Amino acid sequence: MAKIFYFSGTGNSYQVAKKIGMRIDDCELIKITYKTRNIIHEDDVIGIIFPVYYFGLPEVVENFLFNFDFKSGSYLFVIATRGIPIAGGVRKQLVEILGNKISYFQYITMGDNFNIDFWDSSSIKTKELRNSQCDAAIPKIAMSINCRLEKKRYMLVDFLWFITKKFPRYGYNTYLNNIYNSDNSFYVNDKLCTKCNKCVRSCPVENIKLDKKILWMHNNCQLCLGCYHCCPNNAIQYNNGNLTTIGKRQYWNFDDDYSLNGKKTL
Repeated sequence: MAKIFYFSGTGNSYQVAKKIGMRIDDCELIKITYKTRNIIHEDDVIGIIFPVYYFGLPEVVENFLFNFDFKSGSYLFVIATRGIPIAGGVRKQLVEILGNKISYFQYITMGDNFNIDFWDSSSIKTKELRNSQCDAAIPKIAMSINCRLEKKRYMLVDFLWFITKKFPRYGYNTYLNNIYNSDNSFYVNDKLCTKCNKCVRSCPVENIKLDKKILWMHNNCQLCLGCYHCCPNNAIQYNNGNLTTIGKRQYWNFDDDYSLNGKKTL
């Protein structure tokens, strides 16, 4: 038995989880939320896959890991997706929470969906290229996992937590200080919104509801931008001074038939 737990706002980490899971026997994919059950997992192989946020872990992933446990002897692998090849920085948190339990770690570069600053999301061409590069890397990664290889490929930035945590504007402290009220900066163009409910169903932390109009509940926003990227009419925008999605590309990497409950047996 194997389980892969993943957190994904726009589909990158899901794609990696799905493609690795298809190469592991009897594997189940489970989406990480604040409601993910905290039990001792008895599986022989366990994977955790998530995106890098501000040189660190998404808050919901950190919360999950603090309450995560598995049987002695299980093989634990961790994959972190990122939007640019120089991103990283998650090692400090992983070691503090999981100690030496991780057997395999690697970064995978996918398309970039974080576009609220001066840069834009990846183009469709770049997304397709990075997906193809991911497809090419997956067989070797899956083979390493199936062979229970002990290997951790960190980067220089992973050993600079004392800098990246406090780095102005893009450091992890900036993320922690802003995410809890970040959904105050989202708004809906009512003329474009068809109330299709996709943003509600797509939010990985169930922070959006439809009550005559789209409302953010100011509870668990991770600033994943999934609500903005998934909207078929581009009716949702983020605007907070010079941080904005207005005029930017949308990025969506989930399969058309993706089940939004996030649970799937491969």
